[in-house]
Amino acid sequence: MPTLVANFLAFVNTHALGSPVMRRSHPINEHQCGAWMWGNKKPGVRDITTGKSSKGSRIFGTRILISIIQDSAADRPRHSTERRSNDARMALQHDSPKPKRFDIVSAGNMCIDILLPIDHYPVSRGEHQRLRKNAFLEIGGSLNALLSATRLEAKTAALAYVRGDTEGTHPSDLLLTKYLKEIAEREGIETSGFLPHSRGTITTCAALLDSDGTHTFLASNEEVQEHLTFNETLPRVMRDLVHQSKALIIDGYALHSDRELVEQCLDSAIESDCEVWVDPQAATASLLQNRDDLFLRILRSAHGISLNMEEARMMTAETEPERVLRALPSFLSADTVLLKDGPYGCHALVKGELGEEFCSIPGFDLSEAYKDSVGAGDAFLGAFLAGRLVHSLELRACCILANTMAAGTCMQHGAGASGISSISQAKQLLEANSLKNDLILQVLSPDRQTSG
Repeated sequence: MPTLVANFLAFVNTHALGSPVMRRSHPINEHQCGAWMWGNKKPGVRDITTGKSSKGSRIFGTRILISIIQDSAADRPRHSTERRSNDARMALQHDSPKPKRFDIVSAGNMCIDILLPIDHYPVSRGEHQRLRKNAFLEIGGSLNALLSATRLEAKTAALAYVRGDTEGTHPSDLLLTKYLKEIAEREGIETSGFLPHSRGTITTCAALLDSDGTHTFLASNEEVQEHLTFNETLPRVMRDLVHQSKALIIDGYALHSDRELVEQCLDSAIESDCEVWVDPQAATASLLQNRDDLFLRILRSAHGISLNMEEARMMTAETEPERVLRALPSFLSADTVLLKDGPYGCHALVKGELGEEFCSIPGFDLSEAYKDSVGAGDAFLGAFLAGRLVHSLELRACCILANTMAAGTCMQHGAGASGISSISQAKQLLEANSLKNDLILQVLSPDRQTSG
């Protein structure tokens, strides 16, 4: 059995299964899991029990995750109360529900993208090479999903510890913080949850974009950073923003850079009946490889999860979209699973008391209009949640809206305020597509919007 899987099993049996919410009558062994193998050219999946292999994507957990999460989810209600105090539970029982001021709030992963339009790869070492056009800055990270949702009339807020004006702070940190906050506010995102702190930071990400739309990211949060303690409890302004929101978005990179903030926001979401939506993104591999306990807890608490095909295959060992969708809900708490399939569109599965609903939406043929896919996945999730929480659209309409905003984003360079699709661009795309319907076109009508 590969060392990585053996280590993960040891972690699960020692830590996760020893906790009240993860305890089993017997430990997990190698016969209860599949193990993904790394080949030099053909990565595949092997079932240890049968010894058979099949082609697939890289994965680190497979049925380990299925087993431990399925067992814990079966014995507990939606949104765990494991961290909720007795007083908090009593207050929720006796207080009448308060109206939510915000639709969506995000936790951590505040990012500035430095976009570098290059002619082609590879970038030659030691040589001067030209850019196709000037480099430019954009806001990024978790703000991309909020931008997409805000353009569809969602009320959004972002939470982050940013660098304060203290001794030792580099002037560039203050400039980046000011730039990010000003752009977010201009776009309609609430920033009262940006709290200055001497250890706060904004991630910078250099994105190399070639003329074919291929992009490469160079960022400081590609691995889990040193754990920093900011506050023993979540500051009141942040807690109130979570409590007053319908949904909390957590992306995988926030677990690399803002772990304490993410965990405290998760606790606040659970105690206030705020839905938790997770998008692991390209951090999926490292989170599974490192057997991240906070990631497992988020998966157990999530109402919905958004994955692309590569990320989903890391968790399920399945290769076909519908089989992937049906495998994921079997070991996640999530009622809703969204599967982004690039130019092939998207797929979704919702499980509820009355059964399950599945839909599959074809992609848009962008042809020469395609620029790059930076931020497209973020735009997808933000639009899906706006359709669901703001406009009360049914599942298929939410998927069409999300797919349209993602496709519109692929027609721009980069993401952020200039790259996330405008509603006018999205409306033009949909009007020329067979998927158009009057309800979604009404949502995308400019006279309904305050920005975009």
